[in-house]
Amino acid sequence: MRFSKKCISVFVASLIITTSLGINVSASTTLPQKDNNTKKLMNEYMNELKKQYPFNGAVLVSQKGKIIFRQAYGKADFEKNIPNTPDTKFSIASVSKQFTAVGIMILQERGELNVKDPLSNYLPDYPNGDKITIENLLTHTSGLAEYLTNELLTSNASKNKYTPEEIITLFKDKPSVFETGTKFKYCNSNYILLGSIIEKVSGMKYEDFLTNNIFKPLKMKNTGFYLDTSNTSKKSNAYLRSNTGAQNVITTKGYINHTLGYAAGGMYSTLDDLYLWHRALSDEKILTKESLAQVYKEYLPGSNYGYGVGLDVINGQKCIAHMGTMPGVNTIISRYIDEDTCIVVLSNLAQIDVDKIQSNLYSILHQGKYEKPKQFTEVSIDPQILDSYTGKYEFSPGVSFEIVKKDSSLFLVTDNFMISPNETNAIYPCSQTRFFHKVENLNIEFKDISNGKAQNAMLNVGDSGVEFKRIN
Repeated sequence: MRFSKKCISVFVASLIITTSLGINVSASTTLPQKDNNTKKLMNEYMNELKKQYPFNGAVLVSQKGKIIFRQAYGKADFEKNIPNTPDTKFSIASVSKQFTAVGIMILQERGELNVKDPLSNYLPDYPNGDKITIENLLTHTSGLAEYLTNELLTSNASKNKYTPEEIITLFKDKPSVFETGTKFKYCNSNYILLGSIIEKVSGMKYEDFLTNNIFKPLKMKNTGFYLDTSNTSKKSNAYLRSNTGAQNVITTKGYINHTLGYAAGGMYSTLDDLYLWHRALSDEKILTKESLAQVYKEYLPGSNYGYGVGLDVINGQKCIAHMGTMPGVNTIISRYIDEDTCIVVLSNLAQIDVDKIQSNLYSILHQGKYEKPKQFTEVSIDPQILDSYTGKYEFSPGVSFEIVKKDSSLFLVTDNFMISPNETNAIYPCSQTRFFHKVENLNIEFKDISNGKAQNAMLNVGDSGVEFKRIN
């Protein structure tokens, strides 16, 4: 399985702090024209997104130590009418994982641990800890059960403040989902344990260790933890698009306490600080060349994953990337390390296909062109065909949606707040089999008609899609 867009499901609530490496780049590797035309074209593309979806956030593109494009769009706070700026702080969700992984590698370089060590060396009471190595945790090959379940994320329990120990109790006694080391399965629980290992070995709180050993040395002055409760200035709120609320958005504040992310996705940062991070890794300021090679090495063949980062090769260019997703937040940092290019996209509005954005910015950088955003147009279809699509579809146990029919129209029903909660979500036909949402950047394609019913439904956000199977 390639660690790519097919891993994304916007309705899989456990992706609140999860990730994907999905790089759809077909650009050549010729040197870009770093001039006003490139900047103008990038801004033109971003403004098209802002107008259509709209895009709400900030982007940065750099190459060979030079920032080519750095711009912000939309609002940091819709209620107070505060705009996003290039200095706005955004929650970065699972982009945090690479910082946790580098924290582990710093301790290895100091001789205080080794990634081949068993978990039991540091957390002796953890079940089967003698069979799980630190490296298994870094590479999502441990077989641990996921703690960020749909049931947790849609319950009041997700609003509580959590300690690392309390998070561990959420999955500690759950059975393994596969034999350690035999498979790759992305799981946030791995990085909760890595944070605890950092605390055990260093004698410091995880947050303090990263602050003292990464943020301060690199002068990342606008990076920290738990943006929802932080007193820091210039921070963004996270939003869902809505048919109601101020300017057709509603805030996700209070839905999830960000301490639930901890070492798996609790950080916030800015464009400039993530650029400093890119430069520090590129210039080997934070880890040695040997350690970085270990971080960037695919552990399990076919996983496209190293230590806290996704891996791919695009037209001969090695790309190190990671996405982060939580309600109202979509982020990505893509580092094309052979050519020293870095693209950062941070958004505080749901259903933004940040991978597609970075792909188009990369194409502009190299080819001077981009793929125009898709636009769907409502068409008329025979109302009788709608009955073929009604029913409940499931991606995995507890992760599903229902299509219902009312007055010759279809509606999407879900208890997941990756889209507007407790609202009627009408979907409109753009073909005989594909329907789109006029507020959210999503569409559904119904497939495999048998006995008068679609057996599968492909749920797409932008160009990212996963297949749900009919269960009734």
